[in-house]
Amino acid sequence: MNLKKYRELFPISQKGCFLNHAATAPVSYATINSMKVLCDQMQEPLGKHFYESLGILEHTRRLLAELLSANAGEIAFTSNTSTALSLIALSIDWKPGDRILVPRNEFPSNRYVWQNLKSKGVKCEFFDLDHPLSEVLESLDLSSVKLISISLVSYLSGQRHDINAFGAFCRKHDILSCVDAIQAVGTIPVDVHQADIDFLAGGAQKWLLGPMGCGYLYIRKDLIPKLHVPLVGWTSVRYPENFDLMQLDFSPEATRFEPGLLNIASIGGFKSSLEELKSIGWEFIYQRIQNHSIFLREGIKQISGITLKYPHEKYLSGITSFDLPKHIHPKKFQASLEKEGITVTTRNSIVRVSPHFYNTQEELIHFLSTIDKTFQKKSLFLTKEKKGKLQPDRWVLINGVTGTLGKEIALSFAQRGYNILGIGRNQDILKTLKNTIEKNYSLQFEFLTADLKNSYEVS
Repeated sequence: MNLKKYRELFPISQKGCFLNHAATAPVSYATINSMKVLCDQMQEPLGKHFYESLGILEHTRRLLAELLSANAGEIAFTSNTSTALSLIALSIDWKPGDRILVPRNEFPSNRYVWQNLKSKGVKCEFFDLDHPLSEVLESLDLSSVKLISISLVSYLSGQRHDINAFGAFCRKHDILSCVDAIQAVGTIPVDVHQADIDFLAGGAQKWLLGPMGCGYLYIRKDLIPKLHVPLVGWTSVRYPENFDLMQLDFSPEATRFEPGLLNIASIGGFKSSLEELKSIGWEFIYQRIQNHSIFLREGIKQISGITLKYPHEKYLSGITSFDLPKHIHPKKFQASLEKEGITVTTRNSIVRVSPHFYNTQEELIHFLSTIDKTFQKKSLFLTKEKKGKLQPDRWVLINGVTGTLGKEIALSFAQRGYNILGIGRNQDILKTLKNTIEKNYSLQFEFLTADLKNSYEVS
């Protein structure tokens, strides 16, 4: 394979060492150009290019279905992964007392959509996923559980789960299975039929190197007619071009969940990226990404003071994450990498690295050698007292610590060496924050659960 030729397809490869495809990935020249053509067509009436646009839409649907080993009729396009998950949440016939199980450290989209069902009497409950998924699932209380939703690959640690085991477990216990696959599709083979899952959601803008504004939803064929359609429009029906029909007759396919005209520019860009990646070869891409992960993990193990977030060799993904040494300031560390032209994600004290197939081993070596040298820079150390110790006896009280701003404030103080007494309403978030601060910073985190809007709790 001529890797240089493939690197030339991506403008970003000429501008530095981009190792951040788990965030928002850069697109290729071909994808940009295809979107420009479609945008130029918007200068003219839609009718002039309408059937051409429909052809692009359906061809993209077939490409995506092929990638997922699904049927085209099981695929619906959405604006993003969150919308796809929301459609799932709103389409199921929930009953008061139904339970949903979600891993504790999920990306917010795979928590919020389920928590939003509280008004229907549905309980969203979290479980820890520190061991292989099959072991954890067997230990859970499954009474009244209607759905389990997981990320196939953790956005933070890179831990990958056995999707086939997940699908089989849920089918055995008559539980609906939902998979957020945005960090997986494009890095590993995904076969939704073999896995026997019910729902899968994803988006174009990460490992599939497509544009933002293009998500997708897979729904198992025999489930489609059993689901409520929460958003309805003229394209949701069996014959969308017949405006004279008075009766609502839904499409028998997943297109019933597409209520109107879609973002054809984004979908056209997605089509271009899928065609490009397919022509390069999915197996080649998967193997390159796997090799990068192995190389990074071996290199990180040689650097003193850092610990891999997911130490197991089985079920690797495209994401490699590690904890920074406790004396290193995360934001200063990321800024130091950026000066060297290296782009990764640093979230609190966790560094996430996510190279794609077109990245080179030389770039990975550059990253590893840079972080090794960076750890020696005293300018990146956390603030110390005159005696040279972190402030273990200093405490700060933070109210509202379970809110977004409160969590950021707590982590900011932890980075400066302060123990924390937190007050908040959500006990699950408090426990997660306690675990994060005590594990990553070796500090104390004590908390009180209280709803300050409730006068009885604060009087």
